[in-house]
Amino acid sequence: MPAASSSPPWAATGLNHLTLHVTDLGRSWALWVEVFGARPLMRSPRSGYLLVGELWLCLIGGRPPTRGPLDAGETHLALSVSDAALAPLRARALAAGCRCYQDNRSEGASAYLRDWDGHQIELHVGDWRSRMAALRERGAPDLTLFAPPEETRGNAVEIIILAVDDPAAARRFYTAVLGWTVAVDAGVFVQLRQPRGPDVGLYARPGFGRNTGRAAAPTPPGATSAAELYVVVDGALDAAVARALAAGATLLSAPAPRPWGDTVAYLADLDGHVLALARPGAG
Repeated sequence: MPAASSSPPWAATGLNHLTLHVTDLGRSWALWVEVFGARPLMRSPRSGYLLVGELWLCLIGGRPPTRGPLDAGETHLALSVSDAALAPLRARALAAGCRCYQDNRSEGASAYLRDWDGHQIELHVGDWRSRMAALRERGAPDLTLFAPPEETRGNAVEIIILAVDDPAAARRFYTAVLGWTVAVDAGVFVQLRQPRGPDVGLYARPGFGRNTGRAAAPTPPGATSAAELYVVVDGALDAAVARALAAGATLLSAPAPRPWGDTVAYLADLDGHVLALARPGAG
């Protein structure tokens, strides 16, 4: 596999922003804010600035309708979405006036939409890492696969991996309780993405054991593992605890003020790993 070259000192450091020229600024603004959930930054009579994740999106009005829709060919922009959000978001976009323009033909679930100006927008589950993993698995004589770029982040935790009996069941639990999105789903391994902090991996015990050379034994009934996820919840703590219990968690300690100042509930997940759900402050 050819090595990935390091970036030269004069290289671009990333995609700065994306600008779309639109015929109806109000209608396009509503599509991006109310349907796709972009965060408004600025609005003027002729333009608007939005954040889609961390991407700066610029909408510029004044495109003459007489020019007709764009003939974009394969050119499109792709939005990252979770597996659970794909179908409802596609439905919302269609209700807002978008149209599907092709079926998905590549790795990862996708919906391909075209707005009324001809801008092509893909809703995609996965990222470049999952795409590369699928290409390596498939293989083909006409593919040249390069080594992944080195991502230097210092001595930082990239991913926390838990050994589980059933990655699909553990995935359903954590997405239901905390709303984490699925970055990778390889069957025996699921990688979940939080809004902040490292990813959380859910690895079937046989695979986990192959990596370490030691068996990843199940947690005995009535006990917990020696691993804990301490999560500051978004929203009401009692509601998060209720979601966890409904998803199959076991309550270990009810929500209560703790000596370090947080109000915390302790639960065991489906595999006996400790899940601490916290609200900052004792109030």
